[in-house]
Amino acid sequence: ILLITQHHIISDGWSTGLLVQEVTALYTAFSQGQPDPLPALALQYADYAAWQRQWLQGEVLKEQIDFWHHHLQGAPALLELPT
Repeated sequence: ILLITQHHIISDGWSTGLLVQEVTALYTAFSQGQPDPLPALALQYADYAAWQRQWLQGEVLKEQIDFWHHHLQGAPALLELPT
């Protein structure tokens, strides 16, 4: 039995469906001694993080910080989510 619990704020219905499909495909393959059936990803999260770190420097970083300081002015410091 596998139970996955997640708040809707982190995942939508489409993503949850994709997660279930991929976990099912992996479980089926591995339980039959087969290799990972999922296609290799062209990019990994580390690739995105490196690109973002390179892009988000100097004036771009200052503009982004200024934007969010302006738009979040007066926002609550803590988001109260029901648990």
